[in-house]
Amino acid sequence: MGIDHVGLGTDFDGDGGVPGLASASELINFTRQLLKRRYNIQDIQKLWGGNFMRVMEQVQGALRV
Repeated sequence: MGIDHVGLGTDFDGDGGVPGLASASELINFTRQLLKRRYNIQDIQKLWGGNFMRVMEQVQGALRV
């Protein structure tokens, strides 16, 4: 495991929650915390969809074979 195997999802249906992330409008707070903890831009991009897109491209490529 590591940064290349992690992705984020959201579920704003009112169950649970993280203080400071109550809605999509507050998601920037998560990115700010990653930057504060010295994550680089490439790793943040992986978390915010890059890993998901990479895996989906691999899956689609495997289905074409």
